[in-house]
Amino acid sequence: MSGIILFISSIGVMAQSKAVLSSRFFHPINTGDTLNTVKFFKQAKADRIDWLYCEDAGKLKILKDNNIKFSLAMHPEIPDSGEYTTAKYRIKDINGKPYIASWMKTWNMKNPYWGCVNNPDFQQLFYKTAVRYLNLGAYAIFVDDALFNVQLQKERPNEYGCFCNYCLDGFRTYLNAKGPTQIANFDYKAMREQLAKCMSDDKKGLLTSTSAEKNLINQYQDYQFKSVVTFLTNWKVKLKAFKSDVIILANNSNGSWNDIFSVFDGGIAELSEDKLNKPYLDSVFAVVAARHKTQIFSLVSNDIQLQYYLMAYNYINGHDYLLPWDIFVPQRQGSAERFYGKGDEISKLVDVFGTEGPQSKTFSEDKDSWSVTFQGSNSKKYRYVLSKFPKSKLGPSLKNRVTATSLGLDKLIIEKKTNDRAAMSKAKDSAQALQIYQSN
Repeated sequence: MSGIILFISSIGVMAQSKAVLSSRFFHPINTGDTLNTVKFFKQAKADRIDWLYCEDAGKLKILKDNNIKFSLAMHPEIPDSGEYTTAKYRIKDINGKPYIASWMKTWNMKNPYWGCVNNPDFQQLFYKTAVRYLNLGAYAIFVDDALFNVQLQKERPNEYGCFCNYCLDGFRTYLNAKGPTQIANFDYKAMREQLAKCMSDDKKGLLTSTSAEKNLINQYQDYQFKSVVTFLTNWKVKLKAFKSDVIILANNSNGSWNDIFSVFDGGIAELSEDKLNKPYLDSVFAVVAARHKTQIFSLVSNDIQLQYYLMAYNYINGHDYLLPWDIFVPQRQGSAERFYGKGDEISKLVDVFGTEGPQSKTFSEDKDSWSVTFQGSNSKKYRYVLSKFPKSKLGPSLKNRVTATSLGLDKLIIEKKTNDRAAMSKAKDSAQALQIYQSN
């Protein structure tokens, strides 16, 4: 590839990248499960396990006996009554019903209801659960679905948050802090009815952006957002008082660092395929560096070549990288919603990376991509091509340059050398694209 050499960096200034396993569940789950978390961890030479849902002391002892460091995951649906969630602790929508996230409605869960951050019973439950996880040996606590009450604003644009009495009482305090409350004798029922009418009118498009009703809605949304920040901040302070070196992590979707996620020490984000490009990733890691946070991405894709692409980007840039095993992918016709890469292939790539950053790397650039030539731990040289644009916007040439990958070749991610663009663009998957590449 022709291009302009930008710079060369030596190992002396490269950060050390570590392989991280995100085994969401401890395998084997049952006697019929052929997967094995500990076996894969060792095969892939991982540094630690993050985002693990497990409360079984016996299984966690196996990790500790194998000197495997792990974080444990918690979420707004933590049970409050045995294995169940009860309405007493939970978010209430405008009609008084407990909130269930849309994607969870088909899961047949015993504990589907999300906890409200303004509910003192839930606050205590969330803290005690985290302490219990630390006592089980977790080095860090990972919070999934960390938006809590704000998730309703994201999922249901006209519903604004929780309307339990704790939230309405907090809203009165919020309004009083801005000046004398608009309701002299604050009445929960009256406020709920007023907000409900505002919501109804807003859905019908009857409110102007400057109306008093729209202003009340905006204030309620702002109050709910700040409630989540306050809840997490107080929880973090208490948790660090209990264990000063605990690390607090969150699923900050696509690498978002709003004021809610900024409470956390680091993020492990599910990344959509359209965000898998150098400018986007560079922009996220610039924010991460400025805020002194950490960031790992879990790519929501069952295309193993794209998983390798993300691993290589992180290695090249000195970031920890997630091993594509036991990760969430959208369920499509005939497909599972968890993806497991092949241990032998992944371990080969980890061997290329080694335990240190590349000894040298040279960047070059053309109109639609960057390429990096680097020396791996095995002293071989590899070329890695990074796109400038989201995969969905790439032409056939660059798209297949990104996806056609083979660990058996000298180049980690190969450049397209065939002129048969029509054949390449019709390739059903990256394996077929690689076949076309090798045949030309």
